[in-house]
Amino acid sequence: FCRLTKNTSSRNSSLIVNETELNARSSKRTGRVMYVDKSALPQYQTDNYLLLDYFDSDSYSYTVQYRQYGFLDSADLTNNPPTLGNQFTIELRFKYDDGGVAGGQIIGSANFKAPFIKFQALEHGKRIQYGFGDKTITVDKPDSVNFENWHHIATTFDETNYKLYLDGVELNNSTDLSGLTPPEPVTMIGSYKGHRKLPPWLGKIDEVRIWNDTRTQDEILANMNKTLVGNESGLVAYYPMDVNNNWEIIDKTNNANHAKITNAEILPRFFDNSSCTNGPDGTTSCPYPTIRSALDNVTSGDHVYIRQGRYTELLNKRLLNVDLDRHRGFSRSSFRNESDLFQDAFLKEEEKIIFEGYPGEEVIIDGTVALNDNNSNWEQYSHQLDNGTSISIYKTVIDFDNITKEIMKPVDNISQVFVNGRYMIPAMPMNFKNPTDPTTGNPNNPEPGTVWAGIGRSPFSYSANDTSSWGPDSEWGHDWYMPGKLEHLDNPEEWAFDSANNTLYLYASDNYTPSSTNVRVRIRDRIMNFDAAYNFAIKNVHFFAGSVRTGGSSYWTIEDSKFSFSSDMLARKGNSSTDGSNITIRNTIFEFINEQYPWATYGTMYPTFENVLFRYNDWFADSARYLLVDRNYRGTRMHPKFKRGDSIFRFVTIENSYTAGIFPSYGSLIEYTRLENLYDGCDCSSIQRNGAGSLYSTTRYTWMINAPGLNGLRFDSGCGGDNGDIYNVVSIGQNRGFRLKGDYHDVYHVTAYDNERQDISLPEYKFCGLDHESDDHRGNWNSNLYNSIAHGSMECTSRLCRPLKNTQVEIEGETLTWMHFYNLERAGIWFGRSMSVNVYGNPNWRPPFATPKFEMQAPWIRFRGFSESRLIEKFGANPWNVPAQDYDFRPKKGSYLIDSGVVIPGVNNGEDVDNSIVKAKPGYGNLENKDLNEEDCTLFNHPNLYSGQNRKYVGDAPDIGAYEYGDSVYWIPGYRYPHPSVPIPNDGAVDVLIDYSLVWNYPYKKDYSNTEATVTVS
Repeated sequence: FCRLTKNTSSRNSSLIVNETELNARSSKRTGRVMYVDKSALPQYQTDNYLLLDYFDSDSYSYTVQYRQYGFLDSADLTNNPPTLGNQFTIELRFKYDDGGVAGGQIIGSANFKAPFIKFQALEHGKRIQYGFGDKTITVDKPDSVNFENWHHIATTFDETNYKLYLDGVELNNSTDLSGLTPPEPVTMIGSYKGHRKLPPWLGKIDEVRIWNDTRTQDEILANMNKTLVGNESGLVAYYPMDVNNNWEIIDKTNNANHAKITNAEILPRFFDNSSCTNGPDGTTSCPYPTIRSALDNVTSGDHVYIRQGRYTELLNKRLLNVDLDRHRGFSRSSFRNESDLFQDAFLKEEEKIIFEGYPGEEVIIDGTVALNDNNSNWEQYSHQLDNGTSISIYKTVIDFDNITKEIMKPVDNISQVFVNGRYMIPAMPMNFKNPTDPTTGNPNNPEPGTVWAGIGRSPFSYSANDTSSWGPDSEWGHDWYMPGKLEHLDNPEEWAFDSANNTLYLYASDNYTPSSTNVRVRIRDRIMNFDAAYNFAIKNVHFFAGSVRTGGSSYWTIEDSKFSFSSDMLARKGNSSTDGSNITIRNTIFEFINEQYPWATYGTMYPTFENVLFRYNDWFADSARYLLVDRNYRGTRMHPKFKRGDSIFRFVTIENSYTAGIFPSYGSLIEYTRLENLYDGCDCSSIQRNGAGSLYSTTRYTWMINAPGLNGLRFDSGCGGDNGDIYNVVSIGQNRGFRLKGDYHDVYHVTAYDNERQDISLPEYKFCGLDHESDDHRGNWNSNLYNSIAHGSMECTSRLCRPLKNTQVEIEGETLTWMHFYNLERAGIWFGRSMSVNVYGNPNWRPPFATPKFEMQAPWIRFRGFSESRLIEKFGANPWNVPAQDYDFRPKKGSYLIDSGVVIPGVNNGEDVDNSIVKAKPGYGNLENKDLNEEDCTLFNHPNLYSGQNRKYVGDAPDIGAYEYGDSVYWIPGYRYPHPSVPIPNDGAVDVLIDYSLVWNYPYKKDYSNTEATVTVS
């Protein structure tokens, strides 16, 4: 038979996970081992500086387009600036961040008429410019000066001579402005508003001084490394970057012209003490006291261990692990990381920068602060409800000035509250159990009094004038509301906040009474944003109550980590990546994430999610929050240079959430994935692939279970896609099991039953041809469907099911309907409806249908998840002594499913897909003259994960359905815990047959090479 592979990927082969190779390469690392330890903070002194970077106050990064209109990082001195005559001196200390943006103004005014100092645009600090009015003087920087370090710069004017000093050395003296006077005072540190031709200056600034006299070179040299008092003769403005309670930079002169900060940050520099005279250097004796201070000093190959503790920091970083001199990972000709730069950005494994929580210690990057004695004082308070009843609650007035000083960022509101680490609920008009408690229900029997039983739509996603969502006539029956208001506070573990008087109210529950030591409040929406960063890894970190973003960043990994409470109703920025390439999230948990996607990628090429658990996410109906991959391509579809960056989802579990499942986008591979107990009822799916996303996709070895409001696996769009591979997949308890529009799909060994509507749907409508632009074609005629189980409803227009435009078939001279058992058995299709007969034994296609559950060993059963009362109503008694579901989908001994299938080369005959011929994916034109259904020819979209993944059948022929009777391997999909999980039969099961084989899901390991398992059964 032929061996063709529809796939391929231009994914660099070195990026296909091979942990043995990576571990071997780790010994080649050339960087330093360094440490961060927050307990070292007291051993350092601090000196504040002003940071002008690429991020606004909400931690979004500026783009080229946004710079034209956006308000950049700056400090505004316009309140009462000193007027400068024809004699003045301007000086400051700075540390330049080249950042690829090439130049910009350090100090001056918004319209660049005041005396200014700036770097010439597009010259990356090579030329320094100074002047005022319409005059600009340009000076070349000495090659011996490295702007990566701190420097001092000054300009002096004496009406004739206009001098530039760098580190006290005179670089230039110009008389071009002789006799002129500055037309306006200095009113700006940085740039107030940018445009394409005037990019912002980026870097750190300290010790800004403005004098109304001409300082001499000796005076500059004598004082440039000293701190002044502010009362020095001639000093009219002095900013050592200390801040007041209004979050203004203090002018320490009598002029007191305090500077208003726009977007910029004030951060500490750590320096001298008795044992670390040069400040922190990352050693065990002089560790960095903050992650941020380490982040500013790492270089390629460094491995940074973070010691235990909560780090309430804002981690914004642009161009991490980028060498501008060698153009590695970044092109100065582009700010947007175009697709042709991706391979240039690939860095070696030994040059990866690693931030890792110290083994055995908990490291939390935290968006909350403690409400301690310095910023709150709890007291009991009697709160009267609308019905006149009074309840005893607690209240405190939050001192935001203290919190602002603590986190070095203005704060005047909160978005989440935690007591003893337990989540408190923003006061709601409906009452429910804490959503962080594990639920005992499922979508067919939701636990009463919980969000899983339904609390309606989000007031942030559906506007107040949406009558389908709000009001007595809506499905949910209540009015629009704003959470966290005192008027709704009437249930334990709820809180409300009054911003008018900064008062926090809390209705305490047992064991969660607030005190000065056990309450934390969220004061940040986003806690980390890396932009244009490359080749880094973050390991063993808990991202708590704050979201994470990367932009234009490539070849990075987050692993062995956890994301909790990333977003919520009042903190709505989600975890995401935009653009970039080759990102991996591995062995990580996402939980308690409300009102946003748990993770979303936009334009990111080659994202991989491996061994990731998503649980207890979102509260609201019709949110359609997916694990989302969107626009993972470059160029225009159908163009010869169109390029896809395939996504991979492996060992992923999404469970017990009011969300949809996975939206994987172009060329995706989903394998060993489990989606179970999804409560949402939106027009979405457990796995949703639109027309483009269906093309060259693969779904294999996957369970979709119990999402009665969703489609299971859907190929959607007005013009359905083509060439999707599906094999060894279980879709049960959904609205529809498999909803597959389009054509040329290969569907093998799928199991579908207990679905509300169709178990398998291969419809003829909404297919527009292989070019996706032609008039409507008959869909699925060329699709393959073999060795599959459908319970009671199947829609099939494949040539394997029925003739073109006909519902009748001829079999051995007899005219039969296409769904007749004798017609479908030829393709190994077991259709329960085809075995329904009347009292005379004649087929009638009516309920009750034959059920495949009786053909299986111990399968999941939808009715088993119903409430006790509903089961008694239906059956007269509960048929099950144990409510826990079973998950053994193997055919039982003697079943018709055994040996009744057909051989599919490469899928069930034990022969591997030949990975060596995986090449660039063919364009549509390459397929036009190729018979995709040539006999004994199987085309694959993705190579095998490992040799022998697609196992050979046992017996005389393959079995029907997702599993093979007698196989020594029983695959269990989903997240692998650190311990064995999903035992089959269930723990505590009784009446188990003596010859029943015991199976379970393996504990997680990055590399299973040479692994042995010891099993003890008691």
